Amino acid sequence: MKNILFVQDSTPCIRTIKIADALQKNGMKIYLIHRNQTPKEMYGFGNSSFTSMIRLSKYNFNKLKIIKNLISEKNIGLLHYHNEPDSLCAAIISAQIKIPIIYDQHDFLSFKKRGPPGSFKYFEKMGC
Repeated sequence: MKNILFVQDSTPCIRTIKIADALQKNGMKIYLIHRNQTPKEMYGFGNSSFTSMIRLSKYNFNKLKIIKNLISEKNIGLLHYHNEPDSLCAAIISAQIKIPIIYDQHDFLSFKKRGPPGSFKYFEKMGC
């Protein structure tokens, strides 16, 4: 496996950049699908850790289609979903995309935000 897709439905965080950089330096091609700012726009560095980046618009309703197309087009062998919002990763897991998914969730929303009862916990339990 040489091609990995990172998905972050927000601005990529420092942890995403560090992991991608380490993998890229060891011969992996790291593709990024994200929303909001690029690493360079946010931190002043980090874009070079990724082979390519696709920015999702805030109101993009074709996220799964974009992800599936990139997986097929770039022969992605692993998807690394990083952090919140949790609903996109739940949708990816439910779509059964046939490659391993790392759900790297280090920000549990159910303890921080208010929403419909159980909604955040439902998304956070996906893949367990």
